[in-house]
Amino acid sequence: MFATDRGEEHYLDTAVMIVDDGSVRRLSPELIAGTDEPVLAAVTLTRGIRRRDAAVMCEEIAARIGGSAVVEVRTEHHNVIDFIADDAPPIGITTHARCGGDD
Repeated sequence: MFATDRGEEHYLDTAVMIVDDGSVRRLSPELIAGTDEPVLAAVTLTRGIRRRDAAVMCEEIAARIGGSAVVEVRTEHHNVIDFIADDAPPIGITTHARCGGDD
């Protein structure tokens, strides 16, 4: 599909829920951006992060989840081969906003 090698490491803008034991739960495009389209959800997050609207987006996502969920809007640095093959954790994480829970 691609004419050139895109490399093994990439950055992924996403939003996740942090559960009580500290583990991370990946969120659906619907919870992230109110859509069932993954690409649209990803683009929405990327644009919001670039506009420095991560805190607002975080609150919107937490409201969609409801309850006392802790949400992070973040950029994850992944080795995509390891991530896809072994569900490896990110190499690095930049947290743009954290909300919910006990705020």
